[in-house]
Amino acid sequence: MTGEQVTSPGLVLVSGSSGNIGAATARLFLDRGFEVVGLDNRKPDTMPLGSFHHVTVDLADERATAQAVAEITAAAPVQHVCGIAGGALPDDGGATGWQLPTPEVFRASIERNLLSQYHLVHAALPALEAARGDRSITLCSSVNALGAWARPAYSTAKAGLLGLTRVLAEALGPRGIRVNCVAPGSVLDEANGAVGRESNGSVIRELERTIPLGRAAHPVDVARCFVTLALDLTHVHGETLVVDGGQEIRRRSRTS
Repeated sequence: MTGEQVTSPGLVLVSGSSGNIGAATARLFLDRGFEVVGLDNRKPDTMPLGSFHHVTVDLADERATAQAVAEITAAAPVQHVCGIAGGALPDDGGATGWQLPTPEVFRASIERNLLSQYHLVHAALPALEAARGDRSITLCSSVNALGAWARPAYSTAKAGLLGLTRVLAEALGPRGIRVNCVAPGSVLDEANGAVGRESNGSVIRELERTIPLGRAAHPVDVARCFVTLALDLTHVHGETLVVDGGQEIRRRSRTS
């Protein structure tokens, strides 16, 4: 990106941009006229149309993240950061049952889902502080963080993001930077019909029975929340928006 002239209303960083939610979020920001830089450890299968740039980086690697963000922000001011990278690991229990992961898996999940987001925020903060106008950070947690819904390591890491959101909101609010969080429930992978990591039809049907709306979220359902919190809800700060079709309510009623 070095040397490129920015003509959009500002730059948006989207981590996890090659995943379903991240890609949908990037497209919606592009539709609103922003230049988007996607950061992920793999290239997207399809590059979004518009002013989109991809940077391949392992966000769990602090130094690599800091270097990548420094190169990006040397070329353009940053208005909004969406930390979406993460996901459950295969050996982290299951979606509907309990099995404690090994310490190695637990540590890897914390690095993938919590530390990676902190690395991004820490690296991008100087550019956000230097920018003018409305600025925001929006992190991606999960409905798993709100209750004991299996996947112990993933759920713990996502709960950490709820706490990080509130700490950052207190610290960064006086600097004019809003910080919020989105907590999705089960999300459909429209390419292969899986829900989260689950491709087993019976498990997916069991998950969908926990959703009052009767379906898993589409990625764009969640992406709209990131864009709205960044661009439209300009006095919302330190909050977590749950987007799960009522899933968390029904799950609680079934376990009470």
